[in-house]
Amino acid sequence: MNEEIKTEENNLSSNVAGFGWFNFFILFLGFISINLVWFLFSPNFGQKYLALSAAAILSLLAGFFLILQNWRFAKRIQERQSEMEKSWEKHTTVIPSNKSSQRERDLEEINKKLQKTNQDFMETTKKLFERERELTQANKSLQEVDNVKSEFVSVAAHQLRTPLTGIKWSYTTLLEKDTGSLNGVQKEIVEKGLETIDYAISVINDLLNTARLEEGKTGFNFTVQAIGPIIDEIINQHNPTIKEKKIKMDIDMPLSSSFSFKFDKERLSIVFDNILANAVKYTPPGGKISLKSFRREKDIQFKISDTGIGIPKKDMDKIFSKFYRSKNAIGFETSGSGLGLYVAKNIIEKHGGTITLESEENRGTTFTITLPIS
Repeated sequence: MNEEIKTEENNLSSNVAGFGWFNFFILFLGFISINLVWFLFSPNFGQKYLALSAAAILSLLAGFFLILQNWRFAKRIQERQSEMEKSWEKHTTVIPSNKSSQRERDLEEINKKLQKTNQDFMETTKKLFERERELTQANKSLQEVDNVKSEFVSVAAHQLRTPLTGIKWSYTTLLEKDTGSLNGVQKEIVEKGLETIDYAISVINDLLNTARLEEGKTGFNFTVQAIGPIIDEIINQHNPTIKEKKIKMDIDMPLSSSFSFKFDKERLSIVFDNILANAVKYTPPGGKISLKSFRREKDIQFKISDTGIGIPKKDMDKIFSKFYRSKNAIGFETSGSGLGLYVAKNIIEKHGGTITLESEENRGTTFTITLPIS
């Protein structure tokens, strides 16, 4: 902007200088020419003196005129310079002031938005804390209800198992002919009644095991002992059904007492009994069941496979849930509590191990149990 002012001033000065000197020269030359002609051709000395005087007066007037013109142009330069300086001040002062005001307004608007966001955040946090308290209270209430339920199931199961055990003893006495011989029809009725009682006792045992696990009342007795004889005993318990269905058994694990590690005999027996019972129950006649073990450096694996009905893929993630049974299992065998695998998983985890499964519908299932031995 200063450069523009200087350029404008130089232009005006040049115009003033050019107008003054050029016109003064032309005017002075004209006066000299007129007075020279007058002086040379006028015979009267008075007239010559008058011509010289007129030339001097006109020269003075021309000088005053030129001075006046230069003063006007100088004033114009000052006015122009003042206007341009004011324009520069407006450019450098007013505009930044406007920008500053706009920035302040923007910052104020942003600050308002931040305050509103902070207020919303505080309200949301307050609501979350309130919801957390409500959920904590609801969870506490549910826990109390669950404890009452588990206690009720435990008491009810105990109360039911006692008379059922007496009824089973009575039916067994009848079959063993301690009270006399039975005809064919009578024997069939007693055998079916005994099967029903065994199933009821099995369901009650599942309920009791579940209630004890959930209440934390199940005391585990970990001792170093052999696993082979326990599995052999469980297989013998299911042998009548295995032979009846003509299921082929492929056993590849040490059933002797040579291999031992620390575990709870009673609880681990429940695990293997539940899994083998399912394999026998859901394997069609003429199928195959295999039991294999793999001893590794820090653990031992047991694989129990069957060629049964398998588990649908959509049911795989629910199979260890409490009371859950897949639809194809219900269609194949209506009886079942849906608690066996739930109990088995909890017991294995209490031993620090894992239980997984692989299955394909209509092809069979493989359960893999891994237990630490160190």
